Amino acid sequence: MLRAFILLCAGFLMMLPQGVLALDETDFWAAVRTQWGTYTAPDGITVIREDVTCDGEPDYIASRTNLDDPDGTWFELLVVTTQGGRPHSEPIGIPYGMEADVALCGTPGETLAPLVRVERWDTASLIETFGDQDTLCPAAITVDDHLCDKISFFWLPDSAEGQARFAMHRN
Repeated sequence: MLRAFILLCAGFLMMLPQGVLALDETDFWAAVRTQWGTYTAPDGITVIREDVTCDGEPDYIASRTNLDDPDGTWFELLVVTTQGGRPHSEPIGIPYGMEADVALCGTPGETLAPLVRVERWDTASLIETFGDQDTLCPAAITVDDHLCDKISFFWLPDSAEGQARFAMHRN
């Protein structure tokens, strides 16, 4: 009887339309630990809750400075959203002080921590910057290290599996 009830509930959940299963804090922390390791301390992570995927549901945007990477110091973002009714995470790594278009100029511990916020762009600004506003979500995750130009990341809703999920703009 219990097994029949569980199968009935599972079948009902599979029939729910996309996006009905809301993302909760448990899903978020599971994604953080999967992407950044099981010993990731919550006190070293900044979290924002905003819709950056243009699906009408708030997403989680986590940020932290990773001092443990053998390739150098990185500022990391993790966007946790839902796709197909299931939690989905997308990491973004931004190096410090490397010769790269996406690198931050500051030095962890010596300069202010980068400020992460969500900025809404209007259609005219998107067209001016990217040429086509239809492929981007106008909610940008913006990282400002107070020294270099700001870096903005825009969700690409129509990107296929294995393709880049974000378009980047440096201003």
